[in-house]
Amino acid sequence: MKNSILWVALLLYSCSDTQEKQNLEKQNSNLIRQLAETEHIQLVKQKIMYASWNEPLGEFKVSDKKESKHFVEAVGEKSVLVFRYSDEYCSSCLDFGIEMLKEMEKSIDGNKLIVLASFENPRNELIFRSQNHLKSRIYTISNDAIHLPIEKNHKPYFFMFNKKYNMPSHYFWGDKKIDSFAIQYISVISEKLK
Repeated sequence: MKNSILWVALLLYSCSDTQEKQNLEKQNSNLIRQLAETEHIQLVKQKIMYASWNEPLGEFKVSDKKESKHFVEAVGEKSVLVFRYSDEYCSSCLDFGIEMLKEMEKSIDGNKLIVLASFENPRNELIFRSQNHLKSRIYTISNDAIHLPIEKNHKPYFFMFNKKYNMPSHYFWGDKKIDSFAIQYISVISEKLK
C-alpha cells in the first residue's frame, strides 16, 4: 500500500514537472517571437526614416588640425562614408559606432571615411584621437553645424555623401540590439565604396 501511494505521488510529481517545463518552454518561445517582431519593427522604422530624409546637407565648415574648409571641399570628388560623432551622445552608442567604423576601416580606404566630430572641449578631442587610433579623416565641426532630422536623435550615425549630388544618403545609426543589420550595412557600404 505504501509503495502504491509512493508511486502515485511520484507519478503526479513528474506530470506536474512536465507540465511546468512545457509552460516554461511556451513562455520562452513567446518571448523569442516577441523579440524578433520588435527587432523587425525597429529595422522597418529605420529603413523608412532614412529613406525619407533626402535633404541637401548645406554648407558648413570643418577643420582638421591644419586648416578650416567647407565640408564639400574636404569630401573631394569621390563618395565617402561619414560617421557623425559628438561627445554629447550616449557613450555605449558611441562605442558601438566606433566599433563599426573600425570594422569598415578593414575593407574601405581611410580616405573614403570621414568622421565629423563635435567635442565639448579640446581635451576631449585629444582623448578621442589617442584612444581610437582611427585611419579615417577626422574633422571637427560645431554641434549645430548639421541640420538633418537624424541629429535630433542624439546618437552617432553614418551616412554616405557624394559631392556631385550634395545629398546625404544611406543613413544608419548602430544599435547592438540589431547587430545583424549593422553587419549588413557594413557589407553594403564596403561594396559601394570599393
